[in-house]
Amino acid sequence: MRRLANLYRTLHQTTRTHEKVAALQSYFSAAPPEDAAWALHFLIGRKSPRLASSPLLRQWIEQETRYPAWLVDECCAAAGDLGETLALLLPE
Repeated sequence: MRRLANLYRTLHQTTRTHEKVAALQSYFSAAPPEDAAWALHFLIGRKSPRLASSPLLRQWIEQETRYPAWLVDECCAAAGDLGETLALLLPE
């Protein structure tokens, strides 16, 4: 992950094509195939596939925290975002 973050930072910090190509060559020659595939996926502008629906995530957080559905709904309404709600309600 750090390697991809460094690549991304390098690509956005330079306007020189030669430096960008060198950074890409360095990354893809050292990255494991799985990491390289995901890096390419994100670099060409694709989004990650949705693995779970919002109702499924709500159900999961209720089970994990053992909070009632109404409380999870109230927390989500207060936070304004299901992702933020999940991050705040889940234990470390």
